[in-house]
Amino acid sequence: MTLPDQNEPQGYAKKDAHFFSDVLKLVTGSSVIQVIRIVLSPILSRLFAPDAFGVLQNYLAIAKPVGVNSSLRYERAIMLPKDRKYAANMFVLAMGLSVLVSLLLLVLVWLGGGWFANVLNSPALAKYLWFLPLSVAAIGIFEALRQWNSLERKYTRLSITQIWNEVLGDGLTAGFGFAGFTGGGLMIGMQVVGQIGSTLAFFGMVFKEDAKYIKDSFDWAIVRQGLYEYRRLPMFNMVSNLINNAALYIPGMLLSAYFSTTEAGYYAMGNNAIRLPVTVIGNSLGQVFFQRGAKAYHEHGLKSIMEGTMKYLILMSMFPMLLIAIIGKEMFVLAFGASWADAGVYSQILSLWVFLVFIVSPISYVPNIVDRNGEFMVLNIVNLITRVLSLVIGGVKGDVYLGLWLFTLSGILVYGYMMFWINGISGMRAAQTVKYLSKTFIGCLPFLLAVAAFKLWNPVPHVPVTGLKFPLDYLALMLAALAAGLVYVYLYILRDKTIKSEFVRLFSFRKHDKK
Repeated sequence: MTLPDQNEPQGYAKKDAHFFSDVLKLVTGSSVIQVIRIVLSPILSRLFAPDAFGVLQNYLAIAKPVGVNSSLRYERAIMLPKDRKYAANMFVLAMGLSVLVSLLLLVLVWLGGGWFANVLNSPALAKYLWFLPLSVAAIGIFEALRQWNSLERKYTRLSITQIWNEVLGDGLTAGFGFAGFTGGGLMIGMQVVGQIGSTLAFFGMVFKEDAKYIKDSFDWAIVRQGLYEYRRLPMFNMVSNLINNAALYIPGMLLSAYFSTTEAGYYAMGNNAIRLPVTVIGNSLGQVFFQRGAKAYHEHGLKSIMEGTMKYLILMSMFPMLLIAIIGKEMFVLAFGASWADAGVYSQILSLWVFLVFIVSPISYVPNIVDRNGEFMVLNIVNLITRVLSLVIGGVKGDVYLGLWLFTLSGILVYGYMMFWINGISGMRAAQTVKYLSKTFIGCLPFLLAVAAFKLWNPVPHVPVTGLKFPLDYLALMLAALAAGLVYVYLYILRDKTIKSEFVRLFSFRKHDKK
């Protein structure tokens, strides 16, 4: 068996010994969130019908893209200046813009909310669009707080507020679901409560420690200067991000419009479940990468930190995504019930695309750092066009699986190109990326073939386990996959010298701290 070279690259780790420690702080919080979701998702999938998930998906398809762009992307300007006082003024600017955009959205909902809900073939959504201004303000302010928090390297409080968001949102949803409130509107309402609650908690933590400094630093002249100096952010980065988010959420809308909210619900469950690694690890690594990458760009360049980041992104994501491609349906039946089998098939189709999303998402900060936002915007426009065309073709043909396969294949091409382009503008050679991909794939292959063989020649009968109604052969397959996964993690991740040393250093520090 060929293992990836565990001694390369180490350059960026030597320059910044705390890189993985900061990632681990965020991953710890995200892992708690994942555990909560793993516990609650089977409950929610049994309490709420797929069409309720579809209504929620349509709401989030509007709230999240608008929310993360409500500051016109000036929250990215918090991380870019060398001067902390300048960054504090960009923080105030970003929060103020988010509030203004949410007020504008209130007017738009009043004027055309009902019409928009009918276009989505989801008339039940109309009365819940009034929550949008609250969601947008909460999400936008949270994003500004996230960037200020990363500048200060206070990653623990970010993890706490993310956990709080999950507990409030999904926890309350499950509680009301048990009480008999199982509509899509309830799911939307509880998501809004989670968004507002976590933002207020985050704001309180930042206000307690940094309010005086931010107040003393505020200067209208700096705000006006920042509006002009970072004007390329709303001109290019905001448009790019809106397009990127549209490409992420439009599929649910199109599936709802062409087929039904039930199909949109299957897509939402399948997509959200397999994107958990992006949320848990990819986004956490990306948040730290942005802060370190911006600093490295000014000092010695991005090449070394990019090589290390790419190595570990590929190492951590390839095996689980390829595993989902093999056993996604069985995983969903066991986790969420037999009614979600179609969502499991969707996850199998989408998994190869999500593998590349996992890699591109953290390094997508590079165009911001090196000011190549215009080109990145063009790539995101191409991405959106291919997404829409894929599902429109499937919708016109009346074949949801055709649409999803075209969606995945076009996504592989576009995100694959993005990956190599971003690596190139950071100074990393394409051959290095190919090397990481090929070595990791060769290492994964024996484990994947073993799981596939077990699935094909599964000796366990297809009978339900008494009481739980789990198919016994599916359960045996999951145990085989778990065993393969544990061996993979041990050989490829826990034995990696850089990751191992960071775990040792982190836990040694905590032990010393307790003394």
